This record gives sequence, structure tokens and C-alpha cells, in this order.
Amino acid sequence: MVKKTLIFFGLSIAFILIFAFFLPKKNLLYFIQKELYPSHIVFDFKQVSESGYSLKLQESILYFEGVDVFTCKRSEIRTYLLYNTIFLKNIVLSDLAKEFIPLKVDNLKIIYGIHSPLQLSFNGNGDFGTVKGYVDLVQKKLFLILYPSVKMKKKYYKTLRYLHKNKQGELSYEYNY
Repeated sequence: MVKKTLIFFGLSIAFILIFAFFLPKKNLLYFIQKELYPSHIVFDFKQVSESGYSLKLQESILYFEGVDVFTCKRSEIRTYLLYNTIFLKNIVLSDLAKEFIPLKVDNLKIIYGIHSPLQLSFNGNGDFGTVKGYVDLVQKKLFLILYPSVKMKKKYYKTLRYLHKNKQGELSYEYNY
């Protein structure tokens, strides 16, 4: 009985990995673009390449309601069906944000998995310091914890006033959209 159960789980995992490997990732990307369009979110890219479990984008630009939000030199989407990640590197935010935060983000990692199917987790770092948090897709809530850099503390101290200090001394921000 135990042997049959192990064989079943082994074959199930193999099927999921093979399916994820041969999944048409470019078509998935175009489907995501189509689904985001009614929310006035558009992203464009100059080059896309598919390999194994990943999809790599070069020179991506994200627009919200026609306004340039950020550009990203390199991004990679890894799909394993049960655990998916998006890696964004060398992000430059729109000049609209330069009064509030530093514009350079070194990297950002976004995680979506079966362990928490109603949340997107993220972490990243840049000239602002280090950030981690999540987006609750059901309650439509963004929550983040910021560990500010020296530059953020000195030049953007007014922005830090909008963050709340929790019991551990971390700066947090919560937003319902």
C-alpha cells in the first residue's frame, strides 16, 4: 500500500514538472497582458525568450492608466505551477516618484505559491533600503515592511513619516486598494 502511494505521488510530481516544462509560457504571458488590460495595467517588452521553466524579458515597461510606472532591464518568470516566482532586476521608477523615494531598485522577487494561493509575497532592495511584504488578493490589501537605507533616512525622511513603527521597531505600511 505504501509503495503504491509513493509511486502515485512520484508520478504526480513528475507529471506536474513535465507539464510546467512544456507549458507555452509566451502564450501565458500574452494571456496575463490581456487580463490586466481592463484594469488599465499594460506592460510592454522589447525581447522575450523562453527556456525550460522560465520566461525571460528584456527592457520591460509597466504602464498604469497610460502613465509610465517603471522600466526594468531584465526580468524572469519561473513557472513550476505550484510555486511561481518573478525576478525583476535593475528597475528604475518613474520620475513622478522622485520626490518621495529613490528611483533605483536593484532587485525585486515576487512569489506566488500553492501554500498561500490568495497572496503574492515580495521582497527586494535598492537605494531605498530593503523591503518585504505581501499583497492579499481577496482583501485587496498591500502590506510592506521597510528597512530604510541611510539615503532614505536622510533625503526622504518626510516619506518615512507615513510609515508606522511596529513593536519590533520595523517601519510598516498598509494600503487597501
